[in-house]
Amino acid sequence: MKAIKELFVFLIVLAAMFFGFALVLGEKYANERPCAESGCENMVDSEGEYCYIHRKGTKTQKKTTTAAARKRTAPVEDRDIFNAKGYDNFEDFYYDHYQDFFDYDDAREYFENNRY
Repeated sequence: MKAIKELFVFLIVLAAMFFGFALVLGEKYANERPCAESGCENMVDSEGEYCYIHRKGTKTQKKTTTAAARKRTAPVEDRDIFNAKGYDNFEDFYYDHYQDFFDYDDAREYFENNRY
């Protein structure tokens, strides 16, 4: 009788271990998806749509930026990318940069906001 109880306890422990193992494996592989790269059969990395090989913008790429790229730049609204300060009148500015603006009024607004 004691042997039957021990066998029964052993089977319950074995079943619990098997169930736990199945849960762990199921959790690990539940969220795997194939890589979004055409023809790639690798599974998606934890950081998005691509596998490790095809992941865009990896951390190693971020570390390879040059010192010039890391240099602090002024906010876009504070920069005069068309050098409006270098023109004495709007007509000259517009003639040189008309293709960079939506229309005449857009160019005039930029010139007025950035010439000083």
